[in-house]
Amino acid sequence: MTKILEIKDALIRFTEEYEAYVKILGKFLVALSLFLLISMNIGYNTRLSSLPVVVVLALVCSLLPQFVTVIFSMILVCANMYSLCMEAALISALLLLLLLLIYFRFTPKGTTAMLLTPVAFKLGIPYAMPVNTGLLGEAYNSFAVGCGVVLYYFFAGMALFVAIYWLMLLFTDNYKLNIKKLLLFIFEVLLGFLATAFVILPTVLFLSGNPRLSSLPNGFDALVYDVPQRYLYIILSFFFPPELAAQPNFTPDVKCNWASVSGWLPLVGMTGVIGYLQLRQRNWLKKLITLLMLMALIPVFNSAFQMFNSSIYYAMWYYMLVLMLSLCTIMSLENKEIDWNRAIRWSVGITLGIALLIGIMPNTTVDDNDISNTVLGLSQYLSRYWIYVAIAMFSLLLFVVIIKLFRNHSNRLAVATISGIVIISLLSSTYIIQ
Repeated sequence: MTKILEIKDALIRFTEEYEAYVKILGKFLVALSLFLLISMNIGYNTRLSSLPVVVVLALVCSLLPQFVTVIFSMILVCANMYSLCMEAALISALLLLLLLLIYFRFTPKGTTAMLLTPVAFKLGIPYAMPVNTGLLGEAYNSFAVGCGVVLYYFFAGMALFVAIYWLMLLFTDNYKLNIKKLLLFIFEVLLGFLATAFVILPTVLFLSGNPRLSSLPNGFDALVYDVPQRYLYIILSFFFPPELAAQPNFTPDVKCNWASVSGWLPLVGMTGVIGYLQLRQRNWLKKLITLLMLMALIPVFNSAFQMFNSSIYYAMWYYMLVLMLSLCTIMSLENKEIDWNRAIRWSVGITLGIALLIGIMPNTTVDDNDISNTVLGLSQYLSRYWIYVAIAMFSLLLFVVIIKLFRNHSNRLAVATISGIVIISLLSSTYIIQ
């Protein structure tokens, strides 16, 4: 024990004597860890994600105030997402701008907590920064940790998605791999892991005994959901507007409040996706969407986006699937071979069929006095349910009109589609938040 105290005193004296250099080194390691995390998870831009560029950016950040690291990391995310597609970059920019405004408004001095939170999540110790902030920080620092949590869910699920995306391109001969790229990738992964482990190793040791960290999928729970309604809820999420997160209405006993189960595209729904999947030609996008849909329906694969944590059901990774569905829809609108009449029939048929099954299915309940009561409809609030159905059907009807009028005029079709998306988005969101 005496030896440990001596080492502690020696470290304190060393830190006080070389405080300026220690701070620079600390800022460098934090920036390097975060930039490597971004590069490994969403490194669509190979130049910005290369190791020399990441190291130079980290060196620059080590000499500047720490909030500059936040700005650089957000710019790096948006630049990588722009390499994927402009729509993804715009969504990323809006989300990160919102986080930045919250951060500067409430906790401009909590930069370290905000930067290290996604790193801690990546290492599988999500409680590290909340515990440290609660013990050592002020109450307002919780906003910084909250921003970091959102950033983690933006990064962590993307790590698995990027791996799936890369493997899909590799096995469909759309990406060529060589030894140099493979070795560089392995080196960056090892360097990023060692850097982040060094920064928060004490917290790792402190929280390693938390039982929730070992809640891995087990037995049949890894293969099938324990609540049958969840399968219907997942399917519904792609054909109807999103419900209130705290109160599912279509499937009231689904037991996944706040799970972010939503994949509905305003105006088009699944029409464009169905039309694209009906094409005979095979490509990587079809296979990727099919694989992601399968992963959504199997618990162990769904939990893979949360590092196989099965203590609670989450579907926050659906935004990646939605991006692929959006890409699929855009490609359908640009493809002259799409049979829109067939795709619309399938989309309207599935939407209307599900709506009628849930809306008019007899439901008999027995109260405490053994008195049975039979009502039509399985949803908890029928009036609200039929409004959701009306929005979905009106959305499809408006899309049918747009396709019929402007199918052969690409510019007019683009303007009409965007206008329709804005109208339906405002209509549905206004009702949902009321």
